Amino acid sequence: MISLRYMQPIFRIDPRYGILLSIFGTAILSIYPEPNTPIVPFTRIITLAVQALGFLIVLPSIKLRFKGIPLFILLAWLGLFLWSLMSGFWTFLPELTFQRAAITFIPALSILLLVYNDSKPIETFWNIAKGMVAFGTFLSFFAVFTYIFGATAVVHGVTARVLNFGPIKLAQTVFDPTGLPRISSLTPNPNGLASWLIITLMMTVALYLAHRISSKVFLVLWPLQATALILTFSRAGIGVAIVATFLFTYLSTQNNLVKLKKIVRPVLAITGIFIIMGFLLGMHGNLQNGFLGRLSLSSVGRESAWIIAWRSFSKLPLTGVGFGVSYEALFRPAGLQITAHNAYLSVLTEIGLGGLLLFIGIWVGALIASWRKISLFNKLGLTDESVAMITVFTLLVSLIPHQMFESLIPRFSFYTLFWAYLVGLATHSLHRDSTLAGSENYKHGYSI
Repeated sequence: MISLRYMQPIFRIDPRYGILLSIFGTAILSIYPEPNTPIVPFTRIITLAVQALGFLIVLPSIKLRFKGIPLFILLAWLGLFLWSLMSGFWTFLPELTFQRAAITFIPALSILLLVYNDSKPIETFWNIAKGMVAFGTFLSFFAVFTYIFGATAVVHGVTARVLNFGPIKLAQTVFDPTGLPRISSLTPNPNGLASWLIITLMMTVALYLAHRISSKVFLVLWPLQATALILTFSRAGIGVAIVATFLFTYLSTQNNLVKLKKIVRPVLAITGIFIIMGFLLGMHGNLQNGFLGRLSLSSVGRESAWIIAWRSFSKLPLTGVGFGVSYEALFRPAGLQITAHNAYLSVLTEIGLGGLLLFIGIWVGALIASWRKISLFNKLGLTDESVAMITVFTLLVSLIPHQMFESLIPRFSFYTLFWAYLVGLATHSLHRDSTLAGSENYKHGYSI
């Protein structure tokens, strides 16, 4: 057991506020009001400052007392961080490696500490879910509204749909390389928007099943986000969202069959209409290269990056080329404009097999812990807690195939921070959570 007592502060701020500030501050700072234009200058520095502030304001409330799986997760994460730092000693870009390792792993470690010190983690989850759904709905509304009513213009060298509000101009990049328009909202690209919507769609269903939004609200929010997801034409995003929906529905059916039956027909009807609309929008212009091209299994040039990455791993299976520098070390010299677009291959290439085993070990540990909690909550009849943990489990599972086509984790990004939050909640001991105070296991000091 690790134990450290801080001096008694004059006042304490609940760790949940640090979590909310870090997550939503990072989300808002990820917005791109115009193509290739972050919401504020020096976005990375300001984001790090917000994340640091989220931790520092609750520092007096932090107690380093861990055992069991939380201790394993923290030690594994520290091991992954230290190994990533060490990779800077054998790369030709040591300073860049040290910098990227620090800004990737330290904020995520801070989130883990905040989550483990949160006395009401389930209630914090629902606060985050509401905020994420509001954020996803806003991105979706802006994307669809701008796509329909915005004017086409070239902004910073790319084609965009633009809305002018006096001196304020908002624009979304519209990718149209093969005659197929793909919306991106206030994110850098369509795949980025799809990555957000995978999360927010699941949380929308969770809020409905937990009786935190009505069926009428659900039938507005979910189809709107589904429409935006369809219009991204992101094959990985849409495919993962479908798998996640089926998995979430299967796990939730036992306790929520009546509520699911109530909405299934309206959802299918509304979503079907939007899918048809998406097909019709996609079939204009060059049909063969446009819409049907998006249905193909082509990985859009990623094969070249994957071949280069695998060859590099074959040469350096234990050490890698250095954390976070695979583009500078491998892909840019080969004349490619893309990264590996595969989180696991990126980790293998950059910090070797040992790094990948640590990374996967953290992920698997969180999946096992969340599955155990689902079983316990179902036995105790704790629907609210069960739905929350099913959402966490579903998102953790969904990110596994998603990261086969993206490299968002572990990177300096919202997704790494949010993934660390999910891992922390999945492995939280929960014995201090007042929402469990009525259960027999709580009374007997049960710690999951």
